[in-house]
Amino acid sequence: MTNKGDRVNICIIGKTNVGKSSLINAIIGQNISIVSEQAGTTTDSVTKVFELVPVGPVTFHDTAGYDDQSDLGKLRVKATYRSMWRSDIVIILLDERGAKDIDLKFIAEVKTKKVPYIIVQNKADLQKTAHQINSDELLYVSTKDKESIDILKEKMISKISSIYEQRPSITEGLIKQNNVVLLSIPIDKSAPKGRLILPQVQVLREILDLNAVAICTQPQEIESLLKKINNQVDLVITDSQCVELINKIVPEPIKLTTFSILFANYKGELDIMLNGLDTLAKLKDGDKVLIAEACSHHTQCNDIGRQQIPALIKKFSQKDFEFAFASAYDFPEDLDTYKLVIHCGGCMISHREMKRRIIECQRMNVPITNYGLMFSKTQGVLDRAVQIFK
Repeated sequence: MTNKGDRVNICIIGKTNVGKSSLINAIIGQNISIVSEQAGTTTDSVTKVFELVPVGPVTFHDTAGYDDQSDLGKLRVKATYRSMWRSDIVIILLDERGAKDIDLKFIAEVKTKKVPYIIVQNKADLQKTAHQINSDELLYVSTKDKESIDILKEKMISKISSIYEQRPSITEGLIKQNNVVLLSIPIDKSAPKGRLILPQVQVLREILDLNAVAICTQPQEIESLLKKINNQVDLVITDSQCVELINKIVPEPIKLTTFSILFANYKGELDIMLNGLDTLAKLKDGDKVLIAEACSHHTQCNDIGRQQIPALIKKFSQKDFEFAFASAYDFPEDLDTYKLVIHCGGCMISHREMKRRIIECQRMNVPITNYGLMFSKTQGVLDRAVQIFK
């Protein structure tokens, strides 16, 4: 099963009652969205995973109309914006009335954000309207016409294929055929019962795809293991929480990094996040620091985001900061109130969503870094942990 963060997200937006729910039902071939003549039936984003052959699973987001100006409607529009900015493709849906000013406003915003888009006029069986839009950007469809829906699917497949072609792998250029890679995977109270966490699974799969050799063990077993194999290891990848210990155990010149730093490189901009670390030395007592996680989970004793990282930063800087926490899709709008954002590896959100968060931080002149880099920095391992990327 393709994980949530690596599925292509397709968001369908448009005015109230232009047929967004009908369109997604026609594409999928199931009635997963409520359809009604009454305006405003969709009050929040409805998601559906669909196998779009030949590209694989995609997630469709059916959103509330962006022209709803009621008090509740304004909240719905905010939800639509959130779905739109974390999507890989936006389908901007018009109806037989054509493009109005509000449609043109949203089209301009999508273009500004550089999100791939498709402009579609629905209900083409009723009327094909002349628009203030270039004809080569506009596709006419009818949910009653399977042929037009198939043409739309082909256009989506083409855009998705170009997105995938631009994406590197997690271990791009770092591992070669026949390399031996040692994965340090702690099984402690925070480890999910009966399974590995997603970054570990993804990296393990990539190693096997490259016809390299993967050895998985817990941190306390690494020293004896290295003796048994006479240090014949090309790369060690460890959980960030034990990077200080692993750095002492694993002799140089064996390369060493962390899963979280791999994802800083894979999901975002490693250079930007490395620069964000420089802010740590400039922070003052009372400065606000945001700890952001892409997933939601039950807070445990010694939680990495809410307890370990704040404690590490305080010990390293010898200063007292004000920490705030955000999880899942709750990335705050008041970013300019923070002096630093420390983000998780982002394995549960898409490239587009991670990129959007980085861009928003840059727009607000707020430095951003990630968990793995922060652990490595505060434990004196940073230079070695990022050497493999230079």
